[in-house]
Amino acid sequence: MDIVTLVGLKDTIAGETLCDPKGPFVLDQMDFPVHVIKIAIEPKTKADMEKMEAGLIKLAEEDPSFRVSQDKEDRTIIQGTGELHLETIVDRLKREFKVEANVGAPQANYRESISEVTEVRRSTSRRIHYTGVFKGLENCMSNGVLAGFPVVGVRAVLVDSTYHDVDSSVKAFQLAASLAFMEGMRKAKPLMLEPTMKLEVVTPEEHYEDVLGDLSRRRGQIISVGEKPDKLYVLRCFCMSVHLGC
Repeated sequence: MDIVTLVGLKDTIAGETLCDPKGPFVLDQMDFPVHVIKIAIEPKTKADMEKMEAGLIKLAEEDPSFRVSQDKEDRTIIQGTGELHLETIVDRLKREFKVEANVGAPQANYRESISEVTEVRRSTSRRIHYTGVFKGLENCMSNGVLAGFPVVGVRAVLVDSTYHDVDSSVKAFQLAASLAFMEGMRKAKPLMLEPTMKLEVVTPEEHYEDVLGDLSRRRGQIISVGEKPDKLYVLRCFCMSVHLGC
């Protein structure tokens, strides 16, 4: 296998494969880390806004594990795999793109889901505006019923519907689907999902109690405790990534 370097490519991004169109070469899809931390970032001036937009687009193209979005208040939100990841992004914005910005505190990227199966009935018939139904469900999946976080691990099944020649429309079906989804989610015992990370800590015996206490204060859940030569203890646990400064 030969390894080569190509320079000057302007229309390629990380994860893409370059090959002969007559003989396409398909590689396995790459799995990128989930975004667990988010930060709000606000440019100080209009000029900074333009530079920040260009910089974020460029950085997102280089790094598939980095994401940019807008929240309900039209703030720019950057999301990544940890605090260090986002600190690096902000540092590059300032150094490489000369952006002056106000940066918010890191927050955990929570998700919402359900713990039970439920059924909600609204109507019955054959003629259905599927576009409206899908749009209504899609809108609801981005804002859960507990705190407005995205919904994951949920499947909605359309069982039946009714149609009225005058009142039924794509918008009407979108609204009906949204109301049905929200009602169903409330009945299905919704719950909050918080990002975690798996951590292994090796410590001498004399520091074992201090390390254990520190992990407990950070809401770490101890899975197992082992012992190595020289009286070193190994703690394996799941900890909240937002509390670890990672």
